[in-house]
Amino acid sequence: MLENIKGKFYENFLDIFTILILLVFIFQSFYTKKYIYLKLNIVEYLILSVFLCIVGLVILETINEISKKSLNLNTSKYHFENEMKEEINTSYSIIVKVICGFTIALNIGEIRILLILTAILFFRKTLIKHLKIYTINNFLKKKYESANIVLEKKILEINNMNKNLEKKVLDRTEELKNKNQKLYQIANTDYLTQFPNRRKFIKYLDKLIEKIGNNDKFALVFMDLDRFKSVNDWYGHDIGDKLLIEVSNRLKLILDENDFIGRQGGDEFVIILKNIESLDDVIFKANKIITNFQKTFEIDGRKLMSTASIGIAIYPDVSKDRTELMKCSDIALCRAKEDGKNRYKIYEKSMKKESDKKLEIETNLQEALEKNEFKLFYQPQMDIDMNTIIGVEALIRWDSKKLGFINPGEFIPIAEENGSIIDIGDWVIKKACEDIKYLNTKYFKNLKVGINVSPKQFIAGELVEKIKKIIDNNNMLSNWIDIEITEACAIKNESLAIDNLNALKKLGVNISIDDFGMGYSSISYLRCYPINTLKIPLELIRGINANKQDYKIVQAIINMGKNMNLKLIAEGVEEFSQAELLVYLGCNQLQGYYFDRPMEITALEKKYFSQRRGDETF
Repeated sequence: MLENIKGKFYENFLDIFTILILLVFIFQSFYTKKYIYLKLNIVEYLILSVFLCIVGLVILETINEISKKSLNLNTSKYHFENEMKEEINTSYSIIVKVICGFTIALNIGEIRILLILTAILFFRKTLIKHLKIYTINNFLKKKYESANIVLEKKILEINNMNKNLEKKVLDRTEELKNKNQKLYQIANTDYLTQFPNRRKFIKYLDKLIEKIGNNDKFALVFMDLDRFKSVNDWYGHDIGDKLLIEVSNRLKLILDENDFIGRQGGDEFVIILKNIESLDDVIFKANKIITNFQKTFEIDGRKLMSTASIGIAIYPDVSKDRTELMKCSDIALCRAKEDGKNRYKIYEKSMKKESDKKLEIETNLQEALEKNEFKLFYQPQMDIDMNTIIGVEALIRWDSKKLGFINPGEFIPIAEENGSIIDIGDWVIKKACEDIKYLNTKYFKNLKVGINVSPKQFIAGELVEKIKKIIDNNNMLSNWIDIEITEACAIKNESLAIDNLNALKKLGVNISIDDFGMGYSSISYLRCYPINTLKIPLELIRGINANKQDYKIVQAIINMGKNMNLKLIAEGVEEFSQAELLVYLGCNQLQGYYFDRPMEITALEKKYFSQRRGDETF
């Protein structure tokens, strides 16, 4: 403590010097006996003065220690410490001034002022404490005000940033909103016709069913363009797209604004006729569409024909379920196309049974080959002049384990639709070739077997290679095979047809046109194609006795065939009179129930060969 007092003596020299002057003046005052109020002698006053001086030094040291502790700041606040020391030094100068005032008051002779200043000197610690607090408060207030200014600037900057950010967010939100609307439009609109697409149609139909009243009705109409695929195949998809646009424009003109029009895809359109009062309203609009679509479409200078087939289902008469309603409308559309196209059909319950049966046939058809459910029946072809069998026609039959016997007229069109006709056709060719080789080899015959080839199988490719492979594998004569194609098959892809027919002719295979006169009969393709035989269809043979037109058509076909050196076979001969008339007209090769029904090879062998081996006449 004494060392500290010694050290601080020089540091607080001014304060100590002031106190010493005070002591001198006190001593002088007592010496002159100016102050007698204390009633102390000179020695007592002197002792009191020394004591007060020591007390003053102790007070100074204590204040410095407190100041040290109060200003014990870390290095990161160095600037703050310097400013605080400056303030405290100012406080010390104030104290010095107080002491100077004390001495002045002493000279003046005012004992009261002397006592007051002496009291101030003794309470210097408390005074400095309050002065320090005041100084710190002022310093902190300045810092606070300065910090407030900086903070307000920062807040202003942040507010400006927030405003800019909010503006950007709003702009971005608006941009995203516009993009979402565009995406919604794209997702729910057909890009070509700008009609609602299938997604939008289903949503619309669901809402309509949900909101419609109990007594309200509407018609769900499925519309399909006839021969649209042919337009795409012949003129290209660009022309097909333009045709669809013209179709959509025509539908807008025909139907009311209140009617919903959508495009499901391809050439399939869907229409919802709302608030119908009777079935006549629906029929009127359906006929209006059919009639308008019978007019040609003009596309890039071409006049195209594309009629419409329509299927109609009435809500809630048919069903209140959206899926079932759509299914029934589609069933009615299929019936319209099956019945000849260019017409409308309103759904009836009987259609559902037929559709279910068709679906069941299609499902089981996939496994029929694997389960060996198909069989070949053969119908004899007779030469009247020779009174003998000259060949057979292979006819497929399906005896399903689940469905029983299925007529070829039922499952062949389905096989054509789903593509399974190619595998079935390959099996028929292979099986028929094996059977005719068996008969010809065993009984030393030269019979030919007529094999029907579907249009899809004919243009699928590899038909010639498959037939050549079968001929080679069976080690048989190629002229035992008679490939029968329809006129539509020959004309649909003319260049491919000519290539395939020439290749088959090169193999030595016979070629026949089946049902000649029922399709696109043309003498020009008879001239170009390597054909051996024309087969007159049973539809013309049935009316040959009673219908003069049928008679003249059959007569013309026979005369034309003879003039072109083509063989002729009449199918569907069921009566003697028909056979007699055909022979009279010059057709000697006949086929039909009058001679025999189709039969399996075992029955054919037994009836025509095994019992009369060596006797070929009947």
